[in-house]
Amino acid sequence: MKSIEPQDQIEAMLASQMAAVRMATMTFARRLAHCETIPQQDSAERAFNKLTRTFAAQVEALKKYRTGGQQHVTVKHVTVNEGGQAIVGNVSHGGRVTEKNNVNLMNLAPRCHARSKRTGCQCRPPAVRGSVVCRMHGAGGGAPEGKRNGNYRNGGRTKRTMAALAVVQAMARICRQTIDDLPD
Repeated sequence: MKSIEPQDQIEAMLASQMAAVRMATMTFARRLAHCETIPQQDSAERAFNKLTRTFAAQVEALKKYRTGGQQHVTVKHVTVNEGGQAIVGNVSHGGRVTEKNNVNLMNLAPRCHARSKRTGCQCRPPAVRGSVVCRMHGAGGGAPEGKRNGNYRNGGRTKRTMAALAVVQAMARICRQTIDDLPD
């Protein structure tokens, strides 16, 4: 907290919150390093991610509070050669597709047609090219089959295992029906 050097009560409050978030972040980083199961790892990773994003947002809030939310650009040296022109003021250009303009193009993309069962609201992400739904609603086609699937390593979804499972399920169904048919 000393390194932040708060100048008023609001900055002191924000600095104490930042210190608490930083301590919690380090705790979850330690937990993430010593996880034994995948659910523990997922939980610690989610908490760690949220805490680091919170800390970054707090740093940004402190910066914005101290500067009043304004950005200052200082031009120290400008050279205008003979026959050249200089513009003083806000300058904007158009026509070229830049990263900033690309965001506008993405906002114009067709949206997913899926709707929420609970609220009835339309899904907001852009639809996958050549489809009317987003990747979360099935445009990607699902997980790859066979060895290309990352969960293939234990053999739980191989053709042989699935055939054996179907035989076991059929035998269980026959056993249940036989038990049901027995006289009381």
